[in-house]
Amino acid sequence: MIEVGRFVMANGFTLQRQRLVQDPHGILLTMVVPQLLALQRSVAEAARESSLALPGKRTGSWVFRSEYLLDDGLDLREAIERIGVPGLRALVEVDQQGTQLHIHDSPLCAQYGHSGCSFFGGFLEGLLGLPSRRAACRSSRCVAAATVPTRACWNCRIEWLGVTAKGAEQTLLANRPTALLYSSGRGCLNYSKPRLSIVRTHSRGTSAVPRHLVALMLLAFPLFVQRAHAQAAVIPQPNRIEAGHGSFALNRNVRIVAPADRRAQEIAAFLRDGIREDSGIALRIGAATRQPHIELRIDPTVQGEEAYRLTVAPQRVEIVATDDRGLFWGVQTLRQLLPTGHGRTLSIPAVRIDDAPRYPWRGVMLDAARHFIPVALVKQQIDLLSRYKLNVLHWHLTDDQGWRIAIRKYPKLTSVGAWRTEAGGSRSGGFYTRQDIRDVVEYARQRNVMIVPEIEMPGHASAAVAAYPSLSCPKQPIAVPTTWGVFTDIYCAGDEATFAFLHDVLDEVAELFPAPYIHIGGDEVPKQQWAQSASSQQRMRDEHLANVDGLQSWFVQRIQRDLEARGKTLVGWDEILEGGADRNAVVEMWRGDAEAAKALANGNRLIVAGPFYLDTPIEDLTTQDIYRTNPFASPAFAGHQDQVLGAEAPLWSEYVTPRNLEAMLYPRVLALAERLWNPDVHDYADFQRRLRAQYPWLDAQHIAYGPEDRDLVDYKLEFNAPHHRWRVRAARGFDDIELHYTVDGSEPTAQSPTFGDVLDRYTPATLKIAPFRHGVPYLASRSFRTVDNKALGKPVTYLTAPDPHYAGTATQLVDGVIGSDVEYNDGLWAGWRGNDLTATIDLEHPTPIHAIQMRFLQQSGSWALFPRQVAFAVSDDGKTWRTLQSTPIAVEPMDLRVMIRTVRFDATAPVTARYLRVTAQNYGLLPPGHEGAGKPAFLFTDEILVR
Repeated sequence: MIEVGRFVMANGFTLQRQRLVQDPHGILLTMVVPQLLALQRSVAEAARESSLALPGKRTGSWVFRSEYLLDDGLDLREAIERIGVPGLRALVEVDQQGTQLHIHDSPLCAQYGHSGCSFFGGFLEGLLGLPSRRAACRSSRCVAAATVPTRACWNCRIEWLGVTAKGAEQTLLANRPTALLYSSGRGCLNYSKPRLSIVRTHSRGTSAVPRHLVALMLLAFPLFVQRAHAQAAVIPQPNRIEAGHGSFALNRNVRIVAPADRRAQEIAAFLRDGIREDSGIALRIGAATRQPHIELRIDPTVQGEEAYRLTVAPQRVEIVATDDRGLFWGVQTLRQLLPTGHGRTLSIPAVRIDDAPRYPWRGVMLDAARHFIPVALVKQQIDLLSRYKLNVLHWHLTDDQGWRIAIRKYPKLTSVGAWRTEAGGSRSGGFYTRQDIRDVVEYARQRNVMIVPEIEMPGHASAAVAAYPSLSCPKQPIAVPTTWGVFTDIYCAGDEATFAFLHDVLDEVAELFPAPYIHIGGDEVPKQQWAQSASSQQRMRDEHLANVDGLQSWFVQRIQRDLEARGKTLVGWDEILEGGADRNAVVEMWRGDAEAAKALANGNRLIVAGPFYLDTPIEDLTTQDIYRTNPFASPAFAGHQDQVLGAEAPLWSEYVTPRNLEAMLYPRVLALAERLWNPDVHDYADFQRRLRAQYPWLDAQHIAYGPEDRDLVDYKLEFNAPHHRWRVRAARGFDDIELHYTVDGSEPTAQSPTFGDVLDRYTPATLKIAPFRHGVPYLASRSFRTVDNKALGKPVTYLTAPDPHYAGTATQLVDGVIGSDVEYNDGLWAGWRGNDLTATIDLEHPTPIHAIQMRFLQQSGSWALFPRQVAFAVSDDGKTWRTLQSTPIAVEPMDLRVMIRTVRFDATAPVTARYLRVTAQNYGLLPPGHEGAGKPAFLFTDEILVR
């Protein structure tokens, strides 16, 4: 694989083991050719100053020969198709063997001008020193080989025409993938495969290039590379970008000039600090000067909300905007134009950018309630949102599993509600003090990011009820839940004390968050307690409400009036439409276009979130999926564009911790940023090139981003009966992920043993695996518990097969692997929807049985319930059965906790039999009052354990 740092050198093709084979010719065709004219102008200007002549008119064809594509089963014809550059096929001709690619002068000149293709030839010829070797050429053909280095060659010296380019490594190699196509490192010969042969077919009219002009071209080459970087690397893609002539030299003599008002000076200081951090160059803020400078200016003639115009010229950089928001976005674009790396002087290619966003709400939601997110990590995400012009951080601060914001009047919300005791006895949680909130809000304000807090109500209130049980209708003490799902403990709508509490909470929230919006959730409200509550039923009668949906609507609208009295607008998930919603509320759509249509028809403004749930596994919602998603494509949006605020990507944290938070966010958030800023661009290949240009900066900031289209790690555990072997297969999203493991149930560290793609175990163990990258843990560890079982690998037959989504392997229930205690879809639980479980195991010979054990999982919010009854029976011939035990189970379908129920038979004396049959009776249809009422329940079990 040809790769330089984080740059992959062209469009790639996925082969075995996720290996990318890159086509360096794609770099030439997609990056070099479009920049030829601009590069020639730069060289021409320098040539005039030096009284040198440029190459004369030339004709003929350039031929590129690939020696490695055929080895991997690909040829140049396929490469051309996959590059996907408009008009490319008209420029090239591939030979019958697919090994040579001809670029013809005529179409090249038609598209880029004759001087462009002429200089292209002269530039390559001069840079490779071809004229000096003509004496050795045969058949009027001159050949030079350029080794394409791999990452291992970064420390090699670069030589052209026998002259060492001293110090060129930093200038031309670091993050300059195009330059590598023309570099040849003598110390890199051990890394010389693949090689790129460039063949010049000569014809009449070809002139030699003076050797001293080669040095001039070499000096101009960084300008070309940086100009390509300027045009290709900005995310989101600006509305309009036009390359200029020359470049701006950024060094310590440059001043930043800005208006005298506080915000403009703040933005100037942000730019100064950013340049120093990114490049090491320390600039000063001062008055206008004739010397090269960067000027920030407000100009009302710039059209558009948040709009800006950025102009880079040799003598100055100018950022002009209609307001300070646009001024700041212009600064962020300028920072992306900076070449990566430190130096005394950096060249910023001349360019003009005119830019403005399409949608005013461009956001990401962070869920700090399920897993607490430290302040430093929240601030780091604000930095990244701001860099890519996302302007809203939706901060989910309260939920069933945790209350994360300190409220002075109700200290138990954080002393009790912010903490939970996990299954193993450990305590987890945390909360933000008032000062933490102020610091984060101010940090975000400085970076053009508005923070919208979410305080969940009337549902998802278990943490608050655990702190103050009187807030619920039953008024019974509960613990802060340690599992996920939807819980029945909600605020009591019939009690005035509930609204006094919420009024006080919102008083303090509104004081801390200056944004004009407060999100109140309003989603997933199980209303059984209201139906059984005398005060709530009286409220319905007093307010003439037909049902509990109407009571929810009344609840939401009362809170809305409370917020409006403070000058705040209520935002809620689309369930606030149930029972009717006030048109002044902002609706966040997550359940589909039908809900969006209801909100738009009602006159509500809308935020779309449903297509962008970032807790979705990466391989199921890839970076490209997000880039190609138009969340406003439904006909429901036609004629309602003025009601569309924009969209955001929620990251729910049931399975996201500080370890993998950034891997789940990035790079997918960058695709979202472009989709919301400039939805008219649709060239994913171009976006991907610009995306990969971001990786060096992200690496420098120690951002633990994830893969573009694969999960960080996918594990698969299988039991091999003939060899009595458990094998873990791991598919890694990055090749350099290291998998550390332990076999005693302890947490893996960077010093724990590692394995690659396969780990074999022959004895039972509690196996824990954690992925590390660059020595940093990237994901919470994954546990696999394997046990001895007399039924290991024995044949199993089912009267009714498991649901196809939860079937697992043929020996799923006798593989010696115990499922997770909290999650039915970990691949280790088998499930039956609406059907009973009847499984027969052939132990293959009479076997003494001392005990039989099975576990069942209930997660009612996901429609999974315990069985009503479980029975064990044995047989000697598979025909005549004797029952060992039948156990009835009292199932509580409205209990939304995640629970495990173990059913066990212990023999007073060993029972000898060849066949074992287990039967578990499915609960049946979900009862009235349940969210899935009338639908069949699931039954889940993980192992039939025979002792």
